[in-house]
Amino acid sequence: MTVGTAGRTPALDAGAREATTSVISARSAALDAELSERDDRRDRTVSVPVAIATLIALPPTLPLAFFGVNATTVNPHRSAGRRSGSLLTPAAPAPAQRPPSGS
Repeated sequence: MTVGTAGRTPALDAGAREATTSVISARSAALDAELSERDDRRDRTVSVPVAIATLIALPPTLPLAFFGVNATTVNPHRSAGRRSGSLLTPAAPAPAQRPPSGS
């Protein structure tokens, strides 16, 4: 039987390597799980205030948008936009259509 560099047999060296590899793998998996849990906690910490702000802001936004779109008179001096009137009217006239080429 040959002796390894540290006074151990090759079989013991292989066994020690396997044990070390399995310990490293187990610690790595535990670290990955902990990091994943931390990321999930951080995501929840951010998403809860965003959800609360959305729930607070959405109800007043819906009637404001409804009445803003359906407004018939807009004071051009007090309006936030430059155009007054409906948003459905085109900003520029559409180009005239060409007659069919077969005629």
